[in-house]
Amino acid sequence: MKMRDKTEMGNKVNERFTTISAEAHVKYKKDKFLIAAKSFLTSNMTMLNTLGGYGVSSVDSRTGKREYSPLRISHSWLNIGYGTDWRLNFLGGYAKNFGASKAVSELTGMGTNIDQTLTGVIGLSRTWSHLKLGLEYNTTTAWYGSNTSKGRVDNTHAVTNHRLMFTTQYNF
Repeated sequence: MKMRDKTEMGNKVNERFTTISAEAHVKYKKDKFLIAAKSFLTSNMTMLNTLGGYGVSSVDSRTGKREYSPLRISHSWLNIGYGTDWRLNFLGGYAKNFGASKAVSELTGMGTNIDQTLTGVIGLSRTWSHLKLGLEYNTTTAWYGSNTSKGRVDNTHAVTNHRLMFTTQYNF
């Protein structure tokens, strides 16, 4: 990832850092039953609108050139569903911020002050030919706090959100 071309001092720089992600997923389907799971470990995958980011790990006082260290985040989910015309579905998800490998400052990203999140969703849907109607209840808890020197989060407090959603889908 390329960060910037010039420092505040006007010096040209070629600041970059590398991020990685690894994932594992499984899916089993038989008749009306489906179970699927995915787990992945990422570093600075904010371009996917997920938790993560990066921080400045060092600054050269002479040139203003910076080095960066990404936050490492683990994401996992499990989906269990049963049915065809009438379908009952459960989804559970968990994400955890493991911080950066080096001390960082000036954190940039999405949810950098979130230690972990836990989500549970239960849904029921009915399908007729091209029309699908569904009702879904979602509860999500996020633990917010303050960042440590390595971008981890401590001194957390939980905030819970509840959402009820009705969906209509027409396929043509």
